[in-house]
Amino acid sequence: MRQAFQWSYDLLDSAARTLFARLGVFVGSWTLEAADAVCNVGDIQPGGMDSMAVLLDNCLLQQQGEGPYGEYRFTMLGTLREFALDHLAASGELDALRQRHADYFLTFARLAEPELTGQDQIGWLERVEQDLDNLRAALDWTLAASPAEALQLAAAMFPFWHVRTYLAEGLGYLEQALARNPGPTPLRGQVLAAAGLMAQRMADFERAQSLIDESIRLF
Repeated sequence: MRQAFQWSYDLLDSAARTLFARLGVFVGSWTLEAADAVCNVGDIQPGGMDSMAVLLDNCLLQQQGEGPYGEYRFTMLGTLREFALDHLAASGELDALRQRHADYFLTFARLAEPELTGQDQIGWLERVEQDLDNLRAALDWTLAASPAEALQLAAAMFPFWHVRTYLAEGLGYLEQALARNPGPTPLRGQVLAAAGLMAQRMADFERAQSLIDESIRLF
């Protein structure tokens, strides 16, 4: 199978090869806007529909139906994604592209946060759900590489986890982000309160009380 992938890859021009490798940082599906924002960097800027069309024609990508706001979404088979990540690592760009991916989805999460309790709540919940795998990947990366960013992303994700009742997952990420950001900041106080509410909804009242008490002391 890998030989078949390599054969298709070898048929690509340099821009399409670069785009294919960089798209490996996405998990699940993504939009053209996300691909442009994350993959167009440095001297080589391979994003755009032309290069995406080349990858689609060579069966290295698949196009999904439209998202809740009419945008097209794209996806890559898991085995192809591993192949793409191998090429991205060989290029020396893997860490930089993972960080760009995390930065993009932090911006997206901040944009979504107030909308998740607004008039278009249902649409925005679906929009976040479609990018949930990417948001999880961004959280996993920032927890290891950029803890302050992980705390910001976890705080922005709280309304989604709370409304959609991803309670155990949300509390797990919130507490990991707190553990990596021990400093007495207002954002830490906010995240402590959010984690306490999640624990309360899980009926873990002792854990909830401890988190909320720490939040109150900090504020």
